[in-house]
Amino acid sequence: MSASNTLVLFEAKFAPAPDILRSMSPHFPMIVYAIGLSGYGGLTVPLSLFLDLFNALTLHVSLSYLVLKKALSYQIFALCSLWNLFRGQR
Repeated sequence: MSASNTLVLFEAKFAPAPDILRSMSPHFPMIVYAIGLSGYGGLTVPLSLFLDLFNALTLHVSLSYLVLKKALSYQIFALCSLWNLFRGQR
């Protein structure tokens, strides 16, 4: 089993996103109201608050991307090394 398959299975089994959304669902009206009140600070304040909330809710996706990116870069490096080895170069 490759590293990406293992990570996908781990992500599917232990992803915190549904639990976070389920626990935050009673507070969504208050969050929307607070973001609406921050509109008195101009347009950038509610947009930045919404973006911060979105980034917090999708943190698991960003971390999965970073781990897979590193794993695939190691695989590409290994394939390049094997390619050079079988071509007769170092």
